[in-house]
Amino acid sequence: MNKLTPLAILAALALAACNNDSPDTNDSPDESAIESNGGSATDSNAGGTDDRTTETGTPSGNTDDEFVAACLSASNLSRSMCDCLAEKADEGLSANSRDFLIATLNEETQAAMELRVRMNMEETAAAAMFMANASTQCAREGRQ
Repeated sequence: MNKLTPLAILAALALAACNNDSPDTNDSPDESAIESNGGSATDSNAGGTDDRTTETGTPSGNTDDEFVAACLSASNLSRSMCDCLAEKADEGLSANSRDFLIATLNEETQAAMELRVRMNMEETAAAAMFMANASTQCAREGRQ
């Protein structure tokens, strides 16, 4: 089997992010401040959470549906686990990181590469480590 799976690609990306000792020269200083302060026009959490939460606790946007569908198609994880991962992605990843994961899981190489170019090192590392870390958290919560 010579074909790389989406999860193998993410693992390779994690290793590359850990081994990259040069700073991202394309990142503006304000970019990380915007992310860490939690507010930008494209922030997925802008506008509060009151109007975005369903009975299951997942945001009602299409990206959750896309994330769950990508998760189910690219892995042998359960629907409950993929729902949990979608929730964790919404809580802890930037829009770029989320979209990158969805493109990677869907094996949309061109889209993933275009998104990667826009991501800073923190977003890349977060996306690369997300599936392992978040799936462990979901399992500990009993969402298997």
